Amino acid sequence: MSTILSTVIGGNYRIDEKIGEGGMGTIYKGHHLTLDRTIAVKVLHPHLITNEDITKRFHREARAASRLRHEHIISIIDFGKTEDGMHYMVMEFVTGKPLDQIIYEMGVMNQLIVIRLAMQICLALDEAHANGIVHRDMKPENVMIERRRTHPMFVKVVDFGIAKILDPETGNAKGTKLTRDGFVCGTPEYVSPEQAQAKELDGRSDLYSLGVVMFQMLTGDIPFNGNAPIDIAIKHLMEKPKPPSEKGITIDNELDQLILKLMAKEPDDRPETARDVYDSLERILGRISSTKKVERAQTAMSAKPVTSTAIVEAIPVYDTPADSGNEVTNDSPTQITKGTPIPQQSSATSISMDSLASITKSRRPLMIASIAAVLLIGITLALYPRGEPDDQQVHTASAAEIYTKQEDVDPVAIAPKTPDIIEYDAGATMDTSVAAPPVTPKIIAKAMPRILRNTEKEFRRVRRTPSDAPPVSVTVAPPDAKEPRKRVPYKTLITQATQAKAASKWKRAIRLFKEALKQRRSARLYKEIARAYLKSGNKASACRYFRKYINAHPAGEKRETATQRIAHFLNQCG
Repeated sequence: MSTILSTVIGGNYRIDEKIGEGGMGTIYKGHHLTLDRTIAVKVLHPHLITNEDITKRFHREARAASRLRHEHIISIIDFGKTEDGMHYMVMEFVTGKPLDQIIYEMGVMNQLIVIRLAMQICLALDEAHANGIVHRDMKPENVMIERRRTHPMFVKVVDFGIAKILDPETGNAKGTKLTRDGFVCGTPEYVSPEQAQAKELDGRSDLYSLGVVMFQMLTGDIPFNGNAPIDIAIKHLMEKPKPPSEKGITIDNELDQLILKLMAKEPDDRPETARDVYDSLERILGRISSTKKVERAQTAMSAKPVTSTAIVEAIPVYDTPADSGNEVTNDSPTQITKGTPIPQQSSATSISMDSLASITKSRRPLMIASIAAVLLIGITLALYPRGEPDDQQVHTASAAEIYTKQEDVDPVAIAPKTPDIIEYDAGATMDTSVAAPPVTPKIIAKAMPRILRNTEKEFRRVRRTPSDAPPVSVTVAPPDAKEPRKRVPYKTLITQATQAKAASKWKRAIRLFKEALKQRRSARLYKEIARAYLKSGNKASACRYFRKYINAHPAGEKRETATQRIAHFLNQCG
């Protein structure tokens, strides 16, 4: 078949290189000469050309897929037969990776990614089932994931090679029967119970396979394993699958139950259509996304204080809000300098609500003192007797204090300031030459500005030195731990580790690969770490990671293949 390379088939399709091989044919990358675009060409194996059933099935796949027009299903451009009897099918070229390779690289996938991928697969299956086509081989190898400008993980369902075409009205097989009775099609790890028994199938068989694929994406393993295909098929028939949550992963409960429902033994116990599954997944995705938005908002509100980068003049600090969480001591005043944590401010304004409250609190005593002074003056005006000085028996100390400031009054004649009310003996003879004159509104109005100034000065003095004790200062406690390092992206770690490996810097490569392993569990990383340890001379660690590489593969054929792949390394481990 290598002679087909660089040739043109069908008069318009040039074969450039081989990119894959399946049970029925070989896949080549080619070029459409007329449209000047890259294509994929599937060519039937030469030894199958003489089998009439196989050739009919090959053309049936082309007809089945060509009937489907959907963005998540691979498009068939052309199919036919060359003059020398070679059967071919021309398809669109998908630049991406198969889902099984992504599962192998990631190990365990996030449930949100699984839901989004499964929703796209449901749309593809819904289109196929609406056109009377059952895929019958739904597995990760037949799901291509490509990266688009507007979609990082876009799904394309491929390979309808064993698809069953049904009559949309009756649901029964349509056309010539190409599958022998008792002949089981599909992959044992993903077949439905009715498919394993070679019974009549409908779209619910594909939904069972979809449940197995979702189980594998979430857990990194298939629900049933066995030493032989017949053992796996029997488990699909007899054993009840365990929920994915029992595999030690965090998963939404409703999603957990939906996967179990998809893998129900009886078709009647599964969802009726792929569209029903899509609607359930969409509802679960919306609820999980809403919950995560609330959690992110709560995290943002309770974020750690930021660190000021401004250099300010050293300022003594004497008080702090009671709920600030900082340690209060009687040491010398703390100086606010570069790098000192400051309370986090509101995202809407440059002054936080706590700052506004403290400002209002600091102004409150001044307001109270001013109001009290005005009230005192008003009461004095209302109650003070309007008569001659000789008739005055009582006057307030505040009035005396006010009048002592007048130039024509001897301060000695004024009563001391300590008592609130000064009483005179009624029988005593008062010296009218030194008696205090009456307090008039004119005097009060003249003294009012001075009263307010003195009140504010006294208030400020009390704030600065509330007692004879040394001033209380605030010592901002250092953070308990250093700020976490910025997380390096996974791809960056892999690139740096590869560069370190190329430069024979094995210790650096090991460290980078391990950091990448913390972000994404991958069998390939285990092997890279083991080989780096082996290069650095640490044989014991190398052997340990080689065993982890083997155990990362599912038991069965894949694990045996992985063991054979590193057999020459394991020989050194004994």
